[in-house]
Amino acid sequence: MEDEKKQNNNFKIVGINLAILAGYTVLSGLTEGGPFIDAFFLVIHVITCFIISMIKQKWVWSLSALVVLLIGVSSCVGILFNIKGGINFH
Repeated sequence: MEDEKKQNNNFKIVGINLAILAGYTVLSGLTEGGPFIDAFFLVIHVITCFIISMIKQKWVWSLSALVVLLIGVSSCVGILFNIKGGINFH
């Protein structure tokens, strides 16, 4: 029973971090200079997760940082390539 509660808390931590990532990614996609703003918030978010991981000594925060980093970099690149008149390799 206690393991389920701990696992639910871990899913909440990862879920909240992904929701935060989605929030600032959508907002930065709507603004001029979106990829740079998204990258700035992404770096701050990942560093914050790693710092919390060290303070609380919980691996779920490190896992959250890695998940945010992987998804955040891919979404940042997606925003970069969707800019009007953006990078064209043809």
